[in-house]
Amino acid sequence: MTDFKIDIQSIGNCSWDDPQAIALRSGQVFFTELVRGEESIHDRYLHAPPIQLAFWLIDNWWRLRWEPVVPDKTDSDWRLAHELADIGGGYIWPRLQIWSEDPRIGLSSTSDPVHSNSPVRFITSTEHPLFVNAEQFESAIDGFLEQAVGAESNDRGALTAQFSALKDERNDEQFSTWRRLE
Repeated sequence: MTDFKIDIQSIGNCSWDDPQAIALRSGQVFFTELVRGEESIHDRYLHAPPIQLAFWLIDNWWRLRWEPVVPDKTDSDWRLAHELADIGGGYIWPRLQIWSEDPRIGLSSTSDPVHSNSPVRFITSTEHPLFVNAEQFESAIDGFLEQAVGAESNDRGALTAQFSALKDERNDEQFSTWRRLE
């Protein structure tokens, strides 16, 4: 198993509501590796507001951490909670699926079609799922969310409240047990 990381590189002096350079990776596999524009510029960082990723991770934390992959991957409810591409918000996110196989987290990525009309084409495709230690995944997500709460953003108050509520749920043994089964 390898590690999971979310790297943010600031683009100028702006808030997390503005596009920043974001990389999601496991070991040497960058799920955000892409080709940008007609010039076919390769990059390992997508450009999107990190605050969108932070809210999506909080909203779907219980399902990402405890829900396994479903046999029918066409289930739209499952995909909305487990596929990064469904973050949307006017930005293109990679087709990365995240699910639980406690005590590990599964990661699977699909590249975009070669002849896509999109201004960005993600090129990472995993032939087989990659797995990361679930505790290390939690730590990486928590580190990113702590960074998000400390960053300048118009939605900082809402994000802080949601992250605090999530931490309270996780620390309450009865509530945590219920959410895992939910």
